[in-house]
Amino acid sequence: MSATVVTLTVLGPDAVRGVERGERAPDWHPGYPAATDVSLVRLAVERVAWCPGADLGLHALRAGGVVVGTVSLAPLGDPEEGWLLGYHVVEPARRQGIATAAVRLVTASWSPLRAETDPANTASATVLRRAGFAAVDLGDPAVLQWVYPPPA
Repeated sequence: MSATVVTLTVLGPDAVRGVERGERAPDWHPGYPAATDVSLVRLAVERVAWCPGADLGLHALRAGGVVVGTVSLAPLGDPEEGWLLGYHVVEPARRQGIATAAVRLVTASWSPLRAETDPANTASATVLRRAGFAAVDLGDPAVLQWVYPPPA
């Protein structure tokens, strides 16, 4: 990623409804929202339905002013337990350092964090490793678990 500015902005109610319906705003990449973005939004909406008062924790991931993905932060329960991080970047915007920059923005403001990846998803593992996460073994071979900050 050369000089692309990466920012996170809260997805408001109108944008959330638009993502759920697969609509596109003028400042959204033509590939956004992808199916994974819709899933992140729907999971957040469901979480708020069974946990009244909870924050949706959804952010538009912008690169160069254009929305290219979604970042989700879900509380793990007690605030000291931290947040579960989810993110997605549309295919044409991948491999430019955008996801890594976004995850680093998250680590600057939220902690502790946990993330989960498919063990075969080496790109996401690289993003998390570059952003300072450490892989931990929690006994589930189908899911690779990550924590930030890394254990001492």
